Amino acid sequence: MRGTIDVFTFLLFLGIFLILVFALLFGGISEIGLNLTNVTTTTTITTTTVSVPKGVLVGKHEVKTWRRVDLGYINISHISHEKSITSERKKIFNGLLFGSEELVVHVNVDNETLRGAKIVFKVVNTNNYGRLRVYLNDMLMNEGYYAVGEYELEVDLSRLKKENKVRFAVESSGWKLWAPAIYELEDAGLLLFSKDFIPTQREFFLYSAEVERLTRDKGYLTLDLTTKQGNLTVKLNDEQIFYGAVNRSFFQVLFDQSVLRVGKNEVEFLPEENSRFEGQASLIFYYTIPKEEKASLGFEINETTLGLLNKTSGKVRFEVVEVLRTGGIKVSIGNEEREVTIGYEKAAEGNYSFSFGGGDVRLGRNYVRISAVDDALFYLNDLRVELPS
Repeated sequence: MRGTIDVFTFLLFLGIFLILVFALLFGGISEIGLNLTNVTTTTTITTTTVSVPKGVLVGKHEVKTWRRVDLGYINISHISHEKSITSERKKIFNGLLFGSEELVVHVNVDNETLRGAKIVFKVVNTNNYGRLRVYLNDMLMNEGYYAVGEYELEVDLSRLKKENKVRFAVESSGWKLWAPAIYELEDAGLLLFSKDFIPTQREFFLYSAEVERLTRDKGYLTLDLTTKQGNLTVKLNDEQIFYGAVNRSFFQVLFDQSVLRVGKNEVEFLPEENSRFEGQASLIFYYTIPKEEKASLGFEINETTLGLLNKTSGKVRFEVVEVLRTGGIKVSIGNEEREVTIGYEKAAEGNYSFSFGGGDVRLGRNYVRISAVDDALFYLNDLRVELPS
């Protein structure tokens, strides 16, 4: 009947219409996924975009780094000590009919740390029939009739040797023939007063490349202490970088890095009187190292693409978004066998395009590399390789 369409004809036209729609929407898109992103294919060119953050730095620049110096274990002190070297209880005597008995105490002394000394003794019992005589290294220090009690005699340090002898003897009872002169002594000997001053010095070495590139940052010395008592002075190359009380087990001292020097450096730890510190020490300083940055992108070449590159050119494209130092741009293509330069340009903000052919690449894995020349330093963006297809 005129003006009507049967069901078959309607479905036929509907199917043709849907095929055309899907062809228009999906027919021209393919994707390369190996280490690449944002890949689209047209009828003539495949564009590959590097998958790195925008704004890649290219060129030589300074990178800040640091080095830790282990100063090892420190054990420093400046402590006052009292040390008594005395005898046990003993009876000494002297009489014409009884003979004599003396008390001798041997004392070794560290003269370097010694700050004072006294001869001490305690008279427990006596008949006072004679005088008690006290000798130091066979020199009479004092004599007299001592009653029961405790006694101290000051000693001139110049009279002390490394090895000393303190001797207690009794004068004879003389005409008192019926008994000797007797002194019963206890805790007799030397009382020593000393100060142990034990500082610590550590050395470490710096290279000229480090010192010449020291930053303006503060270096710092770290103390990880198991014992902390009193005040501490720290010197670095004879410059005082700290003085005061250390109240924490983990303690850091900031210092100006200008005190560091090429070669040997010295750290001194000096405890104040009645102070003591034990623990680990380390030091950190900051400097820069030169580093050359390049931008690279890998891409694959198969036999078909290589054949097309022998007939037409591929393209390397990128954008320079900021120039920090003027100079030049070098573009190279390479692989495991060789690297060839495909162009130079002056570094300036803008878009760049460089051509290459089949003679510049090899089958398999290749790369494009962007380098700075003539001291240039710049930020590069959107590096991509366009291959014919």
